[in-house]
Parts: sequence; structure tokens; C-alpha cells
Amino acid sequence: MRPQLTLIEVSGQPYVSVRAVGFMGENIMPLPMSKAKFMECFNKWNAGAMIQDAFKCLNAVQREFLISGMSAAQQKEMFGKPEPEGSMN
Repeated sequence: MRPQLTLIEVSGQPYVSVRAVGFMGENIMPLPMSKAKFMECFNKWNAGAMIQDAFKCLNAVQREFLISGMSAAQQKEMFGKPEPEGSMN
């Protein structure tokens, strides 16, 4: 089950912060995109696109945050060191 996501607009900034409430608690992460771009990507993902295709501008840690609500530290604790982008291991 996806976490509950809430956009937190930061006036005058070129990013949005997203609050996620999931199985690991509540976390907030800034994402380097406008609200309009986030909604465009989110709608693609919600319509069935794979998250890495819908949110091409985000890295794996940021995408996992949207999927699970886990912070970067929680992801590191649970999964260990992340694989480099594009790795086939």
C-alpha cells in the first residue's frame, strides 16, 4: 500500500516538499521540481507508468520515498547501500 502523500509548497522555491505517512512513520523530503511537474509525473504514475518512467528526474532514493514513505536513512538501514543508477546487479 502506498503511503499518504501531501505536497507542501515552499513559496518562491523551485522545489516542493512531500510529506509521506507510511509504515515507517511520517517523513518529509524536498523534491527538485515544481508542483505542476510533480502533479504531471504523479498522474502518469497513478495511471500505471512505472515510477522510474514517470519520475525520470528523481533518483532512486527519492522514488523509493514516494513508494514507501521511507526517509533516506530508513532506506539505508533497511536495504543497505543503494545500487548505482542503471546497475543490473
